[in-house]
Amino acid sequence: MVKKVKKTFIFSLFISIFLACSAFILMGCDIGKVKLEDINFKYDRIDMYRGQVMDMEFDITPAKANDYRLRLSSSDNYIASFNQRAQLVAHNYTEDAPITITLEVLDSDIIRTCDVYINDGNISYVYIDYDELDLIFYEGQKLTFDNFKVMACYQSGKRVNIPLSECTIDAPEKALANTTISITYKDYYTEPITLNVRSDTELELSLDSLPTKTEYFIGETFESEGMKLSLNYLSGKKVEITDYTYSTDPLDVGQTSIQISYQNYNISIPITVKARKTANSLQQLQTLINEGCDSIKLANGLAFSTSTPLVLENAENITIFAESSNCYINGNSIMPIVIKGKIKNVRFINFGISSSGNSQLESLIDLSQCTGGTLLLKNMTFSVGKDKVFSNPNEVDFNETFNNCKYNTTLD
Repeated sequence: MVKKVKKTFIFSLFISIFLACSAFILMGCDIGKVKLEDINFKYDRIDMYRGQVMDMEFDITPAKANDYRLRLSSSDNYIASFNQRAQLVAHNYTEDAPITITLEVLDSDIIRTCDVYINDGNISYVYIDYDELDLIFYEGQKLTFDNFKVMACYQSGKRVNIPLSECTIDAPEKALANTTISITYKDYYTEPITLNVRSDTELELSLDSLPTKTEYFIGETFESEGMKLSLNYLSGKKVEITDYTYSTDPLDVGQTSIQISYQNYNISIPITVKARKTANSLQQLQTLINEGCDSIKLANGLAFSTSTPLVLENAENITIFAESSNCYINGNSIMPIVIKGKIKNVRFINFGISSSGNSQLESLIDLSQCTGGTLLLKNMTFSVGKDKVFSNPNEVDFNETFNNCKYNTTLD
């Protein structure tokens, strides 16, 4: 019977090791010689990971054999070679085919070989790569881990990124105070991770969609239908709000936005406010007034000089304005504007009124046939003093309001 015994190249016997031509020669002891009959590698193939150092093991027949000399060599010392202790050292990967190590018994015909495969070995552990990893979350925020990077470290030292889709993440759906998560890959798991969960706070009001109507005529009021607003939080959470407020005052000349308010937050919604009609002549302006048009723009640069006054009779809710201050109505030896009957909510904005000619009058607006009313004059320019703008011989109850007007400026 052949008895097999596990041995390494560090025998209890005296062994001399010689390094020559990248091979090792091992010799048995001369005392009580027992001749070697057979020797084999302990394994059919060797699997190593890069950087591993491995002792060689053999089955020897007879077990007490000591009268022999062995030589070990590698078919590719770049891939794996033997060190001075007769240990096999894995240097680099094997590619398509293994390398071969050879065992020779000198002064005999015994030659044994074994295939060697070198890779990265098994995973030693997995961990989270914290570089550029944001662990800050806000209370109630939905937890997502797309920016997490799970790494596997192999026996060779090689590190490989593991797709999150192959991992199991043990975490709640939303972030809560003291939230701790763990990540598992196969039979490996990372150390528990404690997230930095902060209190979420409101940040700003945002416009998600414009209202259906954004173009208005002067005097109309804002309509919010179709508008969507959200309150944004530090976490990026958006909460749609509907209990906002805004002004319901009539929209005015030159207005380009309307302010929307919610609690302490405000946001401006862009709108366009324009006149319903544009007058290109005094005759057209008179016609539009007679028709009750509620907003009339004087064509840019339009200057009327007339011997026939512009008449407003029982006019209501009319705005007459110019976009530039180079428009004016001038009476040729007459008061250029006559108000008859009672007027209500009439506004003159941003144009000039004057009187010229051989018999220039002291007043510009004739109230002699007026029975009362209200008139706003804003950003106007008059060729007389403020107390001379109106001629009111009957002292009717007439309420005029001057806002940022200029006086004593002759326009002819």
